[in-house]
Amino acid sequence: MGQLNLPSSSLIYLDTVAIIYSIERFPEYATLLDPMWQKLLSGEISIVTSELAVLETLVMLIRQANTELIRRYETLLFSSEISLIPITRSIFKTAGTIRAENNIKTPDSIHAATSISNGCDFFITNDGGFRKISGLPTLILKDVINANYIFTIASYVGMNITGVNGLSEVTISTLKARDLQIKIWDITEMIGLLHLFSLKLI
Repeated sequence: MGQLNLPSSSLIYLDTVAIIYSIERFPEYATLLDPMWQKLLSGEISIVTSELAVLETLVMLIRQANTELIRRYETLLFSSEISLIPITRSIFKTAGTIRAENNIKTPDSIHAATSISNGCDFFITNDGGFRKISGLPTLILKDVINANYIFTIASYVGMNITGVNGLSEVTISTLKARDLQIKIWDITEMIGLLHLFSLKLI
């Protein structure tokens, strides 16, 4: 299984699905996300999500009268460790633009707008459709699950990249990452993403 490496001081946005994976202990995904929650509890990172996540997680459980899961979700979402971001007029406006430009569902546009409006470093989801949204630093969990890849986050210190398929070694000082020699299959995409890299382990 890949690893989810999030640098200290990161501001992480959780799409609702990531919360569901953790609370309901989905195989693989819960284990993948556990280190993130440990970093949150130790104060190394911050986690936010939209107030919309409360609605999305509780609707079905209320219908099912699943009081135990309702309690677990409320304990997490209403805790002091996670910040629930209100849906303001500004976020609605940004969401409208995102939905119009990307043809995505209204709830998804609200999540994306909330993340962008709050300057989040990473948007953790399992929906590849978020990749097409400009300015959204999307991290797809099912990609990380792939045992051959590791997602490594830029932390602003300079980085050496060793190319493959005839690409020569390239130094990207503006990306500011810890000293890390990597092989990457699509260096163009890598440079474009800036913060988030899909890396093949050497």
